[in-house]
Amino acid sequence: RDLHSFPTRRSSDLALREFDQIARSPLSRASRNFLNVATLVARAALWREESRGAHFRIDYPKPDDQNWRVHSVIRAGTAIYSTPHIDFPPENSPCVQNPAPAPVSNG
Repeated sequence: RDLHSFPTRRSSDLALREFDQIARSPLSRASRNFLNVATLVARAALWREESRGAHFRIDYPKPDDQNWRVHSVIRAGTAIYSTPHIDFPPENSPCVQNPAPAPVSNG
């Protein structure tokens, strides 16, 4: 499914059922990662009951700043929630991992 085709609750529910069915198949790591991202986007689209920017829903065609001018937060194993501000750890925090660059192959 095209992620832009979630204009209603029904179509989002259908997409999530399809994603769940696909998730039961043997997938490569890249395909599993893509499916995870698609599922998160679909869940967020279903949860957010408004239209904003590229996120458009036929059943909620207008922005709703009073209720939805927030960040959507999804964490593994939890329900989606909103927050008006996200605090990121400082750059030198042990939470931030800076992997070494991959070696460049010349040939």
